[in-house]
Amino acid sequence: MVMSHMLTPDASTCRRHIARALLEGIAYSARANIEQVVEVTSDYPDTVTVAGGMTRSELWTRIVGNVTGKAVRVPSTPEVSALGATVCASAGAGVFTDMVDGARRLSGLGREHRPGVERERYEGLYAGWREAYDLRAACDDLVAGQMTVALLERQSRGAEAAGAGVSPKILVTASLDHDALRELGEVTYASWREEMSVLDGGQSLVEALRDFNVFVTEMDVVDFEALRYSPYLKVIVCCRVNAVNVDLEAATAFGVPVINTPGRNAEAVADLAVGFMIMLARKLSGASRFLEMEGGRAGDMASMGEAYFTYRGVELWRKTVGLVGLGNVGAQAAALRGAGALLRPRRERGAGGLWRAPRRCPSRNCSPGAIS
Repeated sequence: MVMSHMLTPDASTCRRHIARALLEGIAYSARANIEQVVEVTSDYPDTVTVAGGMTRSELWTRIVGNVTGKAVRVPSTPEVSALGATVCASAGAGVFTDMVDGARRLSGLGREHRPGVERERYEGLYAGWREAYDLRAACDDLVAGQMTVALLERQSRGAEAAGAGVSPKILVTASLDHDALRELGEVTYASWREEMSVLDGGQSLVEALRDFNVFVTEMDVVDFEALRYSPYLKVIVCCRVNAVNVDLEAATAFGVPVINTPGRNAEAVADLAVGFMIMLARKLSGASRFLEMEGGRAGDMASMGEAYFTYRGVELWRKTVGLVGLGNVGAQAAALRGAGALLRPRRERGAGGLWRAPRRCPSRNCSPGAIS
């Protein structure tokens, strides 16, 4: 919802416009949720059943019908949570044969709506809302990053003004060069590789964090309990592409931002991928094992002949190497400086006797799927 004086005729109508905008926003969210379910299940329902306190508003249920383009069914009892508890208790007390019997006898249809004349207008409005919603994630990431930087800078400035005693305390268990962090606060470095241990959340992590403000981790499990009992923790930096070792929902609930490191090892893996290409093309693994075998001697032409026909590879000269997927690693492999020269190691003789240099793949502008 965009708040602007330009969208309402006069101040006297603002309240009803805002109230309707709230109802429409919830209906848009309901349609987005339905679309997710359809995408996963491939089941396209003709009707939508809505329940809860908001279904007392006939205006809202009609909006849902127009936004979703489906028939909307409203139960006769809006308090479905209380009704469900009643059904469970009655079935347990033997009033009903089972919960299915109880639900059948206590529930009923209150009213039903069909999409009306506003359906087409809401289709256009929803398209605009959906586009804005899809852009929101990038905006949220940007704002979260700015807030984190501002938080650390504020703590750093506070440390300069009040002395080193109030600088943020940073616990680093990830394996990294941590010297740069010392400019931000007091750093305790205990790499899991050097310590040969990983914190598995719970009380062990609570004790490790103590009064630390920033936690830089890679392998440790940051769970609900650790977040709950670490009141001084302000920021978690997870040195992984996806912060799979952090309970993101718990961190959100406790107001602790989590920073990840997308593409942190993409360059190294891209180098390895190119190395594997060459290794497979030249059959280096088998050839290396052959050289380590016992019994070989100079002039043994039989063994040399066997090795020649068994481990003879192919040259990458005039070959096209395909990249399946251009994610962090694939894009980096495609953008490797000199990748074209590496995969096409010789020059081609062009027209007129001129030497034509191998074509290079411009950084992040390669056509998807291949390096030529």
